[in-house]
Amino acid sequence: MVDWKKITLLMSFSFLFLFVSVGESTEMFFADSVAVETAFYSEKPFTEKKENFAPSDTVYILISLSKLKPGKYELVTDWNDPQGELVRQIPRSFEIKKGQSKYKASFWFRMLKTGRMKLLLTGSRYSNKSYGTWKVHVHLNGATLIHQEFEISDW
Repeated sequence: MVDWKKITLLMSFSFLFLFVSVGESTEMFFADSVAVETAFYSEKPFTEKKENFAPSDTVYILISLSKLKPGKYELVTDWNDPQGELVRQIPRSFEIKKGQSKYKASFWFRMLKTGRMKLLLTGSRYSNKSYGTWKVHVHLNGATLIHQEFEISDW
């Protein structure tokens, strides 16, 4: 005999995430229809979206969550360099109270400059490892919501 409850549960886990790309920002529905939108910026106030940055820029990611249920959450961003190494992890805890369903947070990252000796020897303020496609992984309560990319170059 077929256990339809187990099959339905298994199918639910298989279709847990649904991605929808919307222009420069990305919206994704997570689990019980929690939605996330993200965009990159180089300065506050967040008015001009960007995907390409100079090494001297501060990179901000603005994350907007909606359709949240009341409860405690931990939002984490993992910043991975072009080689795939985790360079920075930023956690942020928050609580959604009854009657609320939205949360917005910004996270930022700035490239580290090389030391004086390396600057004298190479003439570059930034490591060659800084250049290329970076990835930001966004997690909510341990589950990955979305992966976003941005580029570091001298243009």
